[in-house]
Amino acid sequence: MFVNGKLYNLCEGLMRLMILNLFWMLFTVMGLIVAGFFPATTAMFAIIRKWMIGQSNELPIFKTFFKLYTHYFIQANLLGVIYLAIGALLTVDLHFFRYSNGLFTNVLLLVIYSLIAIYSIMLLYLFPVYVHYEQNILENVKYTFILTIARPLHALLMVITLIATLLMFRYLPGLVPFCFGSVSGFVVMKIASLSFVWPISAPKIRSTVDRH
Repeated sequence: MFVNGKLYNLCEGLMRLMILNLFWMLFTVMGLIVAGFFPATTAMFAIIRKWMIGQSNELPIFKTFFKLYTHYFIQANLLGVIYLAIGALLTVDLHFFRYSNGLFTNVLLLVIYSLIAIYSIMLLYLFPVYVHYEQNILENVKYTFILTIARPLHALLMVITLIATLLMFRYLPGLVPFCFGSVSGFVVMKIASLSFVWPISAPKIRSTVDRH
């Protein structure tokens, strides 16, 4: 009975992730990808957060996803534009200094590579932090940076686990259309939540989102 119960819960969890992945892809396309990716991904992470805090029972996935998608649509896209702008700036700086010579240029390149590494980790924290805390866009950028610097082991664990997950999908490509986004999101959210246990000057945890 114990084994059957565990197996049933596993299958139920995988089914929920597959349904969530379907809505994530659907709403991303509905937003013409460019405008749909960030609110759809935010909604996906918000639902994963709900599951992690015990709100999985009888949670209407489509209704909840749609409400979260529309609720986050504008701010999630603004947040995405800011992060894309930061990434574009770092990319331009990297290409500019890569073809220059000199000691000072080499030092700047080292700084830029370090900033790119930090930025990459911040991207992983972006959605978990946004759906977990009540904060504006600039506060999100600030707190994701704080977590990236203050929780290096969690960041490393997140990267290693995500790489392992991506390798799994590489060898099982047939699963990509069914659960790539939701499984990757679950992995990132699970590891990122470890950083929320001992918050450093943490913002207020979201409560209003849970009533959607």
